[in-house]
Amino acid sequence: MKELGLVILVLVFFAAGLFVGLYLADHSPDELVELVEEKIQTGTSTTVTFADENLEAAIRKALGKLPDESITSVELARLTALDASRRDITDLSGIEYCTNLSWLDLKLNQISELSPLSSLTSLTMLHLRGNQISNVSPLTSLTNLAYLYLDHNQIEDLSPLIENDGLGKGDRLSLEDNKLDLSEGSKQLENVSQLEERGVTVHHD
Repeated sequence: MKELGLVILVLVFFAAGLFVGLYLADHSPDELVELVEEKIQTGTSTTVTFADENLEAAIRKALGKLPDESITSVELARLTALDASRRDITDLSGIEYCTNLSWLDLKLNQISELSPLSSLTSLTMLHLRGNQISNVSPLTSLTNLAYLYLDHNQIEDLSPLIENDGLGKGDRLSLEDNKLDLSEGSKQLENVSQLEERGVTVHHD
């Protein structure tokens, strides 16, 4: 019986090896890597829904997804760039799953709440020109930003950008046409000066 069990075990390993060999022969290395990544991530993948249909449309376009296909958190995590400009977007809920975005264009929408962006710490370029933004506190955590466009909004206080210790030498910040008090001796002019002293190129009125 002991010898029979050993023979069966050898046959099982042989069959498994043969199956793996045939599978490897039919798939490229890149396909195998992608398959392994999908299997690893499937357990934590969730279906993501969006409150704003215009944001969803932009993301579907970027992913190549049909209107009736679900969007998963794993798929969103693969996005590194997204152009969602000029789409009349009002709600960014769901974009927080795009955790690997480095380039995000949201200019000329109707966005006022930036909280969903606070976890997108891989962002190096963020374009928010021409929205309805007054509070930039969620941008404090985006320490990899090199290009930040906030012109033509409703911003009154730059303190959260001072708290973003990633903003520094070589970075660019656009602030034209906001509600900033930049009169001599004002707090906001002091904030602009602090950013410039850190090496940020600040464009303002």
